[in-house]
Amino acid sequence: MKKLLALVIASSIVFGLTACAAQTEETTEEASSATEVSGEDETAVSDEETYDYPVLELSGDASDTYNIDERSYYEGDRFVLYFDEGAVVHGNVADEISRIMDMNEELFGMSYDVNDYVHESDWREYYLGGDFQGINSDMSKLNIIITPDPNNGNVEWSNGNVMMIYDEDLERGHGSYDTLYHELAHMLRLRQSNYLGSIIEEGVALYAQTNLSRKDSYPDWSIIQYVDYGGYSSTYDQSAITNDPETEFKLTMSEDSGAEQKQYQYGIRFVTFLIETYGIDVIEEMGQISLDYDYEEHDAETICRIIKEATSDDVFIRFAEWLDSGWNDFGRDYVEYMNQFGLA
Repeated sequence: MKKLLALVIASSIVFGLTACAAQTEETTEEASSATEVSGEDETAVSDEETYDYPVLELSGDASDTYNIDERSYYEGDRFVLYFDEGAVVHGNVADEISRIMDMNEELFGMSYDVNDYVHESDWREYYLGGDFQGINSDMSKLNIIITPDPNNGNVEWSNGNVMMIYDEDLERGHGSYDTLYHELAHMLRLRQSNYLGSIIEEGVALYAQTNLSRKDSYPDWSIIQYVDYGGYSSTYDQSAITNDPETEFKLTMSEDSGAEQKQYQYGIRFVTFLIETYGIDVIEEMGQISLDYDYEEHDAETICRIIKEATSDDVFIRFAEWLDSGWNDFGRDYVEYMNQFGLA
């Protein structure tokens, strides 16, 4: 039954990748509760320029609900939230995002204030029809798109500059709240340096996801697909890592992301090992070392060189030696944690 449960849970999970403005008088209306929100304006905007985009005033109260009937935005100290039409959010949405940002910064010892390595793209055109031009143009803050799930197979994603999530991800009881830990971790890591390859980037985000969910007493059911313990079995064959960990790293990093999501499977194991063995600072160290190299996104040779420089020349050999017992320990800890939520 446990193996069947794990398969059912895993099969239900869809993976993802990765100018101040003056307030207008227009705001979106609240939802059907008809509660009048009268809290003070919390938007962090200036009078330098005026844009024709409605600014949403958030009350900070989780019981207040907003139905977004036209595109609008909220600008805080560290991020801009872009609300797409049809989204439903609560008055504490900015506070929740800020809280999880704080948790990620504390976990990794890194800051979202770094923005030397972010870049602009056509996300406004692709996702928002070209709206919100000029807002946060210096990319000093995070750009976060909040939209209803179109149920078209697209998944949440992020880079160092912009993140796209669904409004349901902001609902703690929905089941996809762990997406916030994951995508905000991607943004934090990617603001520190250039891309470190799919294995490291996904591993870092999954490490944050599983650790912050526990700190937050949240049941992250999605992690079960990585577990090999107590009758639960992942679909990933980790014997290739045991046989030749460095070659398997290079092969996995160069592959397109497929149904097996090998980058995620290798990544969560490898980053867990790296942090247990070399300390949490190894994540920031890899980013800093990468700044000395000029490499392409899929340059596995250079990424391996960066990892070794931040750790040790035998890091992959040590990983293979750690894998069986180390991953068994991870699985046991996860199952014991999740037992309180009904995993048995």
